[in-house]
Amino acid sequence: MLVDTEPLTLYVSGVYWLRIANNPFTMDRFDDFQTHFTVMNYTDFGVEIISVAEFEAQFKLEYPLEDWDAVKADIFKSIRSLFEAATASPPPLGLGKSKKSRALYGVDVMLEWTDDGKIHPVILETNFHPDCTRACKYFKDFYNDLLNVLVLNNPDAAVHGITKL
Repeated sequence: MLVDTEPLTLYVSGVYWLRIANNPFTMDRFDDFQTHFTVMNYTDFGVEIISVAEFEAQFKLEYPLEDWDAVKADIFKSIRSLFEAATASPPPLGLGKSKKSRALYGVDVMLEWTDDGKIHPVILETNFHPDCTRACKYFKDFYNDLLNVLVLNNPDAAVHGITKL
């Protein structure tokens, strides 16, 4: 959530979800949509939803030597860097400055392993005012949280938690 561009004021919702392919990844069937794509909410295929708590628990089980909080901090640092770059130049190269403007962005992040064995976030894309259908379906107070931050300037009232970047 972009609250201001000068000074840069950003928040990240405590609501996030993983996009997981319905079938395990293999290299033998490239025509299998459910194996190679993760966006299922625009198809007739079911959507695999894992809660934040369930994901974090599974992450700790699968990668006991990794610190999810440190990985998440790196993700947040990457998102902040993205918006620092986007606001470094005036329009039309960058985002304009306006005290009255607020914006919601969706950020797709993939995690990769670096050559030195660290988990590193990679920003795949950023969308202005993303499709929030799934967020509203599974997190009933999602828009209340957004409005508390973007309109009421009260991030402490967020149900799902808000992190200032």
